[in-house]
Amino acid sequence: MTIEEAIKNREECLEYLESIKGRANPECIEAVRWSLKALRTYAAKLDRNRWEGCPNCYRWQVCGYRNYEPAYCRDCGKPLNEEAWAELERRIGGNDEAV
Repeated sequence: MTIEEAIKNREECLEYLESIKGRANPECIEAVRWSLKALRTYAAKLDRNRWEGCPNCYRWQVCGYRNYEPAYCRDCGKPLNEEAWAELERRIGGNDEAV
């Protein structure tokens, strides 16, 4: 099963549980919501090694721009620190909103 299939499966489970609210255990519904959120977060993780960046990325890090949080390359937009990577992953994954 791929991550996309697992997400679709959890979405269907949540939809079903919400349709039978009176008979479904509230803790079970909450557990499915959290597992769906975790799967979406996992799917949003980027392969950081694939983003090579531009020749100026290193220059931006060395010239003091790393002090700005979060820091991105001013030329190509590559995240230059952990906070910037986390923000980008959160935006791409749509994890700013509740499930």
